[in-house]
Amino acid sequence: MQIKEKLLEMPDTIKRVKTSIVELTTKLGDLKMELKRWELLTLNDIASEVDDKGKAIYSNEAKRQGRLLELQKDDPEYLQLEEKIKYLEQKINELDIELTYYKDLQHNLRSICFLSNDIPYKGSRAFRRHDSKTHKHFPVLREQFS
Repeated sequence: MQIKEKLLEMPDTIKRVKTSIVELTTKLGDLKMELKRWELLTLNDIASEVDDKGKAIYSNEAKRQGRLLELQKDDPEYLQLEEKIKYLEQKINELDIELTYYKDLQHNLRSICFLSNDIPYKGSRAFRRHDSKTHKHFPVLREQFS
């Protein structure tokens, strides 16, 4: 595949990866909210537990948190949510690496295009003219360098 064709494909590829990241991030947020909801409902149940005399079994926050941890270890719903969250976080990280790869590839291909046209490449500011009086930058057409 030629460099020009590859460069023309890059925006769509980058867009596809970014869209996937957004979708997975949304799903991750939903799962985290569901996990938090489970924790709050469980904490409410723990705080409501009373003994035979009507006294709270878990009277302070440390005891309630300890009981919550015990329940988290044994609850299949909670464990499944945690597993899904870890999976999505890993997928998002992988897609982020892929996105960086495509952005770097795009940058490198652009550099190769400039080098093959014998135009010095100095980054995104290479084709800008600076007006010393107004201190503004103006775009310069690439043909002016030919």
